[in-house]
Amino acid sequence: MDRFGSNSGYVDALYEQFKNDPQSVSAAWREFFDDYHSDSIVPESVVTEVQSEDPLPTPAGVVSPEGPRASTATRESTQVKAVEKNESEVSSEDEVKFEPLKGVAGKIAENMQKSTEVPTATTVRTVPVRLLEENRKIINEHQLAWARPKVSFTHIIAFALVRGLAEHPGLNHGFKVEDGVPGRIARKHTCLGIAVDVERRGERSLVVPNIKDADKLRFREFLAAYNDLVSRSRRGKLTLADFDGTSVSITNPGMLGTSMSVPRLMSEQGAIFGIGSIDYPASCAGMSPNQVGALGLSKVMTLTSTYDHRVIQGAASGTFLATVEKFLLGGDRFYEQIFEELDVPHEPYHWSQEDTSGNLADDIQSQAYRQAKVLQLVEAYRSRGHRVAHLDPLGRSPVQDPDLELSSYGLSIWDLDRSFLCGGVAGEELPRQLREIIDIMRRTYTGYVGVEFTHISDSEERNWLQNRMELTENHENLSLDEKLHILRKLNEAEAFEKFLHTSYVGAKRFSLEGTEALIPALDAILSQCSSDGVRDVFLGMAHRGRLNVLVNILGKGLEQVFEEFEDFDSDSPEGSGDVKYHLGSVGEFSGSTGEKVSVTLASNPSHLESVCPVVTGMARALQDRRKNPEEVLPLLIHGDAALAGQGVTYETLNMSQLEGYGTAGSIHLVINNQIGFTTAPSEGRSSRYCTDLAKSIEAPVFHVNADHPQMVVRMVRLACEYRARFGKDVFIDLVGYRKWGHNEGDEPGYTQPLMTQRIEKHRSVRKLATERLLAREEIDIEKAEQMLSEFQTILDDSLKSVKATVAGERGNAVRHDDEEIEGVAAGSISTAISEEELSLLLAEVTKTPDRFQLHPKLSKQFQRRLDMAREGAVDWGLAELCAFGSLVREGVPVRLSGEDSGRGTFSHRHASLTDVSTGLRHVPLAHIAGAKAEFQVHNSLLSEFGVLGFDYGYSVECTEGLTIWEAQFGDFSNGAQVIIDQYISSAEEKWRQTSNLTMLLPHGYEGQGPEHSSARLERFLQLCAEGNLRVVQPSNAAQYFHTLRRQSHAEARKPIVVLTPKGLLRLPAARSTTAEFTDRGFQEVLIDGQPGPHIRKVLIASGRVIYDLLQERAARQAEDVLIVRLEQFYPFPRTALQSVMQNLPETCDVRWVQDEPRNMGAWSFLRDRDGGFLAGGRRVSFVGRAWSASPASGSKAVHDFEQRDLLDRAFADNPKESRTVV
Repeated sequence: MDRFGSNSGYVDALYEQFKNDPQSVSAAWREFFDDYHSDSIVPESVVTEVQSEDPLPTPAGVVSPEGPRASTATRESTQVKAVEKNESEVSSEDEVKFEPLKGVAGKIAENMQKSTEVPTATTVRTVPVRLLEENRKIINEHQLAWARPKVSFTHIIAFALVRGLAEHPGLNHGFKVEDGVPGRIARKHTCLGIAVDVERRGERSLVVPNIKDADKLRFREFLAAYNDLVSRSRRGKLTLADFDGTSVSITNPGMLGTSMSVPRLMSEQGAIFGIGSIDYPASCAGMSPNQVGALGLSKVMTLTSTYDHRVIQGAASGTFLATVEKFLLGGDRFYEQIFEELDVPHEPYHWSQEDTSGNLADDIQSQAYRQAKVLQLVEAYRSRGHRVAHLDPLGRSPVQDPDLELSSYGLSIWDLDRSFLCGGVAGEELPRQLREIIDIMRRTYTGYVGVEFTHISDSEERNWLQNRMELTENHENLSLDEKLHILRKLNEAEAFEKFLHTSYVGAKRFSLEGTEALIPALDAILSQCSSDGVRDVFLGMAHRGRLNVLVNILGKGLEQVFEEFEDFDSDSPEGSGDVKYHLGSVGEFSGSTGEKVSVTLASNPSHLESVCPVVTGMARALQDRRKNPEEVLPLLIHGDAALAGQGVTYETLNMSQLEGYGTAGSIHLVINNQIGFTTAPSEGRSSRYCTDLAKSIEAPVFHVNADHPQMVVRMVRLACEYRARFGKDVFIDLVGYRKWGHNEGDEPGYTQPLMTQRIEKHRSVRKLATERLLAREEIDIEKAEQMLSEFQTILDDSLKSVKATVAGERGNAVRHDDEEIEGVAAGSISTAISEEELSLLLAEVTKTPDRFQLHPKLSKQFQRRLDMAREGAVDWGLAELCAFGSLVREGVPVRLSGEDSGRGTFSHRHASLTDVSTGLRHVPLAHIAGAKAEFQVHNSLLSEFGVLGFDYGYSVECTEGLTIWEAQFGDFSNGAQVIIDQYISSAEEKWRQTSNLTMLLPHGYEGQGPEHSSARLERFLQLCAEGNLRVVQPSNAAQYFHTLRRQSHAEARKPIVVLTPKGLLRLPAARSTTAEFTDRGFQEVLIDGQPGPHIRKVLIASGRVIYDLLQERAARQAEDVLIVRLEQFYPFPRTALQSVMQNLPETCDVRWVQDEPRNMGAWSFLRDRDGGFLAGGRRVSFVGRAWSASPASGSKAVHDFEQRDLLDRAFADNPKESRTVV
């Protein structure tokens, strides 16, 4: 079939017009022809494999070109279409007329007459072609998979003839008489004449150009030369040189069913070879196919060599045909070399003799043995077929896998037509021919899709996938409307990228070109979601292709995108925010059923995979609100290098099947560019695939060649079905390429020159898809041109509009510094509860069901805690549970997550209880009386990055709830620094994305060493600006209680960092009276002592050191020392501090006391707030540990000595005085 079917003539004519004058065709066609070649290869979807041969036409008399060495060929027989007449129609007046043969016909007759002057003889040899048939079939499966030209029987036979002539060059010699002297034309190389049927002005004839020096060509070159001659013959582009010097010719009357021919030989040629029909011997005519297969019979073909007996002898001709037979039977690695030349990732079949003699019970060729091996082969295809799938659109073939070859299982070509039990192939348990079994396996698992699913341990999942794939051979039919819709999405995707590339030259956009199939893939997923009842999709992706997705999937306005490229934001002209390829958006997708799907693309920084846990957290929050996980889908788009290289992807996957973090399965799409910035896969990962981590959670992986968008859509639909059925993650690996560098200003040729060269020559997926539809005649030229042009018009109009708007409205402004307003506390809200509510909570928060056996020690602890509370002393853990309980009773959902958060790292919480006799879990707060919202507590996996990202995402979506992440120790939060820096602290400023996430970070210097002493307060304070965070360190149980309640009820949603205690959890002095829960809210500043004129020193501190200071003051009886507790660092409590300081003498000494070294803790932050902020204009001196690279000493003795020194300096008249180390 021609490349464009019935449209080929029009396209070729238009292409010729384009070459002569590019401006004479439309802009859309100019772009289409930009990298077009008229002799390009026919795509797989256009060419269908046929069992019969498409042989070369038999050489006929050919008009010899003018010149002394013109070559000619003759036709052994000519097919004539008879015109039959009934006798009644024959008139008596019919006459037999003589018509002179003129022109082409006359020249043919002349050449035929001359050929009778050549004395010839003929050698005949019958050759079995079973090996030729089977190996050609494998070759064409590979060729068609890569949209390369089909290899005919004639191609291979002709190449074998050429190889034979290389060993027997004497058959190239011709005979000629010069000046009356007979002589031999001695030729060193083969010029092989091939006949091509052509039509000229309604008449058909053959031309016989030749392949020059064919014996020098390898098979790939021979195939290209052969096809080039055929193409130019039919287009009338041959030259005289193409006919010059033919040494031998081939003729193929086998196309007419002729079993053998003795053709005429043209003068000056050495020989002409006839190729007979391919069929079983006539003696097999009455046999059934099953019987033929059982007997292991081969089809045969008769070859003839008709030679000029004046210069060639019969022995030479006979030996030559024997050599050709040797090659066709696989001798001298004939097929191996062809397979290697064409990059066929299989071992060729080998010739073998069938031997079933002897005792079949002991014979390894017995049916039982073969049956077992067939089943092994089937399983090998299922588990390893992906290794030889045709996945790379740039044409690099996979490496042969011996586990998929017949020879590895003791099977041969003679077994192909025998029937075997097939192990449920395509749902069939009855016997099938081995050929049919292998065909199904190859088409299913080694085409444009490679599937990894046998690592799944659940047999139901494996069998479901296996049957769904094998029944359709991964090639489920698509309607024409669906195919056109895919093409339309490709048009949109490519046109958008090309438009930006030409309109904003060099601007970074992180193009999708090379994997434009992502757009129809996303479209297919959302369409499936619409049909399946999914109402919301949360989408996470990095910058590659993000703009394209925003426009073509979420429907972001083109004007808005162009404004961003013009560096103009109509909503925020001063330019704050983030770069365009990091921004998120919300859109609505309408499916074919009319059901709408809300699509949220999460904003993402340059930390590529960091958005993965954030998106899954957002999805889980909505699932919890809806109480129906099936209505919400997390959809994650990865880059190949980032997926394999960044550990947060594994953390996210590891959460996928955990109770507190699962989302009923995420769909993962991989934009596989086969490169990471400039790093090749071999340098970027140790695994075969970037998706190999999917095996850790037994998720199936569909690797798909991204140049085949219809196949991409098919596999996307299967992935959606799998996720909906089994509630598990699934991966689709879109194997494509990156047309440009990492960004559009980068030069990829510096580091990947060979890959870049292949990309530059490669046609886009849109063009390839258009060609396939034209070739199948599923669209006509008018439709193609319309689809090429329609999106271009939209882009042009949008850009004109934006440029006009920006020209009129552009302005520059410097952002205001409002920190003195935004960074200062504005007062606290009331978070008190009634005494009745507190009493109820005290009774409920540790209540267990009847017959629930609590651990005896824990039971006593609960009772002591409750007794103390009723006496007016509520400890930290009980205050926290009461805060949670009060919130859920008010309708605020609470989620607490972290390592060991159910019990608490320090065994202080016990929000989750375990029955010591049954192991059953009970969460009292989840069953508290009068609850109007849900309480969840989850022990997380041992992860900070992934879990904090998840909980941050949860808090973004769960606007009505309190979402809490707790670090096991405060310094562990630095394992999630990306989430803290790129999301928690800056998302509101960059993306206008708010959160009220609560981070609980245990912090306190208690001699436990450098690793668990500090929560790195200084780092959080450094991030504080524009009122973006709340940072507190409550010093008693009631303050912590009010911290949690204020975080839930505050009007402004801000993340909060809470430095929680360790030793204070059980310190009696840190307990609170019941009145502190019922008559106040959170106090930003607390005072220990009585302000007045008698105060000489003011010690401002925060956290655990306060209790050391209180104890030291009491020991010293220093009544002139006022201790001020700074409970909140940010927003800074300016008013509260000033209200204290204004009641103190101007001469009092103000000191900031901290446990941390001078370069850590709050000192640097507070020092910048001095002069009216911290001490009402007074100079503040520092008391703390010396500068240090490590947060704390590893020695308990050194810690105690430093603490003693710190306290001495805090109360000394001169704070620089300290004890001397002895």
